[in-house]
Amino acid sequence: MKKAAIAAAVICFMVPPLFVVAGVGVWVAQGMDGYTAPGRAHAVTSDIPIEMGGLYERAAERFGIPWPMLAAVGRVECRHGLDPRCSRPNEAGAEGPMQFLPATFARWSWASGSPAPSPYDAEDAVYAAAAKLAADGVNGDPTKALLSYNRSRAYVADVMAWALWYGWSPPDSSLLRESVLKHPRIGLRPGAAADVEAGRVDPRVLTVLLFAATEHRLSHVGPFVSGHSYFVAGTGRPSNHAFGRAVDIPVVDGKPVSPENRAAMRVIERARYAEPDEIGSPWPKPVDGAHTFTEGHDDHLHFGWRP
Repeated sequence: MKKAAIAAAVICFMVPPLFVVAGVGVWVAQGMDGYTAPGRAHAVTSDIPIEMGGLYERAAERFGIPWPMLAAVGRVECRHGLDPRCSRPNEAGAEGPMQFLPATFARWSWASGSPAPSPYDAEDAVYAAAAKLAADGVNGDPTKALLSYNRSRAYVADVMAWALWYGWSPPDSSLLRESVLKHPRIGLRPGAAADVEAGRVDPRVLTVLLFAATEHRLSHVGPFVSGHSYFVAGTGRPSNHAFGRAVDIPVVDGKPVSPENRAAMRVIERARYAEPDEIGSPWPKPVDGAHTFTEGHDDHLHFGWRP
């Protein structure tokens, strides 16, 4: 596989009807080293090498699937081909940057048009993955298509989180709920899990958790609605929690949130791309467009949205 410089990708997310989408413009983000990612941009990320970004875009266009979903599979499988372990078969026999079993790759190896396709060749592998995802119906039923790629529900949730980060718009909010409930790096309190299952949590809140989970482990997450007072503490104002528009996160990467937990600070950097209206944390750090505060939040993160 060829090595490539790191370049930027873009991300957006779409909130279903009845919820207000934060103000975003329609534009294209130019990558630091030349790769230009298409779409409605919300933020940029820089983990996709230029060469792989171009392959994802071209293969996705050819087979009519969202490039962020294809890129997300590549990220979860082999870190866009940068994981050295993918240069040889794994314990199950999967090979190359998109981790194909030999028999599966043989079925889709025609996709790149190469006369001698190889699962270790990035172009052959990415085009084969795009063809398989398209045939498995990733546009209409992404869960089913991803389960065909890997039978793990945790895998599906992880891929969907990265797809969101890269700009994928889910067809409905049930996919966000399922991803939060199944994500291997999101641990919910029982009452919080019940709120998600009941559909009481705003899609923007679910999205911020998935954004954060692409890089961090979140534990004891909650409350959303259940277990939180109706009013903001010490006031007569209704809390965003009461309407499922807020979340508290007390543990990040296995450590309680505190002024010393730098991973928790990095969660704020990732979460800001979901454009929360309010951010509570141990740090008096301003964030564009958000009301930030520290009082009562030296031991947890809080993200909330207006109606």
